[in-house]
Amino acid sequence: MALLKSIPAIGRAPHSNADRIDPSATWELNYWASQWGVSPDQLVRAMAEVGTNLRVVRQHCALSRQLKA
Repeated sequence: MALLKSIPAIGRAPHSNADRIDPSATWELNYWASQWGVSPDQLVRAMAEVGTNLRVVRQHCALSRQLKA
């Protein structure tokens, strides 16, 4: 079953109909990290701070990038 979580469905974004990031799906972490210009490790740290809600994590990553600039 873990293998299935590591392989994305072809032609769609991770959880395109959901509002949560699955932290156990490596491919999903890589996808969102690349979309938001952060590393997968930074994304995991953000989720540890604010949870897995897609919008909240995106805002947290954007704010972190602004503070570093």
